Amino acid sequence: MTDTSQTKKENQDVSSEHWMVDALRRMKRNRASVVGAVVVAVLVMMAIFGPYLVLHPPNETDTPRRLEGPSSDYPFGTDELGRCTFSRILAGARISFLMGFISVSFALVLGTILGILAGFYPALDNWIMRCVDVMMAFPAFLLAIAIVAALGPGMESTMAAVGISSVPLFVRMTRSEVLSYREQDFIEATRAVGARDARIMFRHILPNMLSSVVVFATLRLSIAILFAASLSFLGLGAQPPTPEWGAMVSTAREYLTRHPLMAFWPSLMIFIMVLAFNFLGDGLRDALDPRQSDS
Repeated sequence: MTDTSQTKKENQDVSSEHWMVDALRRMKRNRASVVGAVVVAVLVMMAIFGPYLVLHPPNETDTPRRLEGPSSDYPFGTDELGRCTFSRILAGARISFLMGFISVSFALVLGTILGILAGFYPALDNWIMRCVDVMMAFPAFLLAIAIVAALGPGMESTMAAVGISSVPLFVRMTRSEVLSYREQDFIEATRAVGARDARIMFRHILPNMLSSVVVFATLRLSIAILFAASLSFLGLGAQPPTPEWGAMVSTAREYLTRHPLMAFWPSLMIFIMVLAFNFLGDGLRDALDPRQSDS
């Protein structure tokens, strides 16, 4: 019995290893996803170590040198108050990541739980999906604006608004996955041996759809970061003097003709971050999809 168990475990480990190698091989074939992964890694390092790399405190003013171009002291120039744009860009990376990650994590957890319940219990399906349909009747960004307007401007309100507006998408995606697994033979076999519903849902169905959830969350992260920056641009998100990229672009509108670089750098960073996560998400979708052929 011991030898049989050990052999079975070794086979599972080999199978898992082969699957990971196969997934990495598929991802490497997609050059855009490799570029996206590298850029995301650089941005993550920037978010982690950015506060230690700044040349000046992000909110330190140098009024005599306001609206200056790039120089040795200020590589990206200065803003309307003489603050170092380079330092504020580095500090803003952490804020953008936190806002996107927290909002998507909230939507991921709540949406996945509701989606599993809706897909597994037909009695709950109608109630949950009707609520989802009502939320999806409004464009996601308008729904986020309405939530922030109700809660008041601020980073916490922005994260809550972006997260809540993303929940219906996670519910629909998760529900469709559960419906595809619910009637399969291995689930019926698990029921036959007396497994409880909670065990079936979270020990058998959830692990099988985990790759789809991870891919969807990665793709949604780029949208969440863009939504958060857009709300800050409208004055509903991060408030001055917080060095958030969307708020920096909003402030720079008044100085476009005099100092266009003030708007260029935060706009470029938003573009790069959103594009990198899209590339990475596409690569993960190709790599983690078990139905992906090698042809």
